[in-house]
Amino acid sequence: MTTTLLQSEFEDDFTYLLGSDNNQVDYMLAVIRQLMYHEQRAYKGEVLSNFHIADFGMSEDNIEIVKEFVLRYSGKPATIIPIPDDGKQKGPAWLKKPTALLNCTSDRVLWVDNDVEVRANMRASVQRYTDNLEKYHIGHCIAVTNDWYTGGINSGVIVKYGRPIVLAEWEAAPRHHPKQRGDQEYLDCLMRGNEKYLKGIQFLDYSWNYQRLMIVAGYEYDEPKILHWTGPAGKRHIKRRIFPVLEQSWPLKDSVPF
Repeated sequence: MTTTLLQSEFEDDFTYLLGSDNNQVDYMLAVIRQLMYHEQRAYKGEVLSNFHIADFGMSEDNIEIVKEFVLRYSGKPATIIPIPDDGKQKGPAWLKKPTALLNCTSDRVLWVDNDVEVRANMRASVQRYTDNLEKYHIGHCIAVTNDWYTGGINSGVIVKYGRPIVLAEWEAAPRHHPKQRGDQEYLDCLMRGNEKYLKGIQFLDYSWNYQRLMIVAGYEYDEPKILHWTGPAGKRHIKRRIFPVLEQSWPLKDSVPF
């Protein structure tokens, strides 16, 4: 059976999706800056991609800071996606990640967590990846990596292609079964033993999501695109090692909270 492919053009449609509450705005801005930096190196100073930002509970002041930041450094306005608190989805902000993906209107999306270090032009990486999905007639899906430590799913980096049906079930899972620790555990539960959802989930190699515990264990992987500095130790690394480098290479304005 031939799968219906997307009609929208990559050049107009591709979007980076990030999200934050008030506690991680500085980390999110650092990731945005890195994504822009690698595009500017590749495209003669231009940022070609769109930025959609999921509001997981940011203040109005922080929303304005994010909008000003994206516009100033990319020349394009950010799209803010309000994620309403319906009182049913208890727990940390990351449980709202599936809601953000479901409400992002672009068909080709790269979600990245706020605790990553970007090492490559991710626009080009996603274009090559989705071109291959089309080549092999793989339809609407999300693509994630395995969690190296647990063997389950790690959702720190996600490619969304089209409108996969698994997103709606993933988004609803925390409300119906409020027992899992995080969004990736819910996705892992949906995937196991359910062929309907398994068809809508593809797997990226570890170069897309080279996790901190892999580095600690000495697991080598050539040229990772994204390093994922998980956990409190990862946050400390970002603050101590990445923030200062970014400040030196791309001076921050007074309004940006680093």
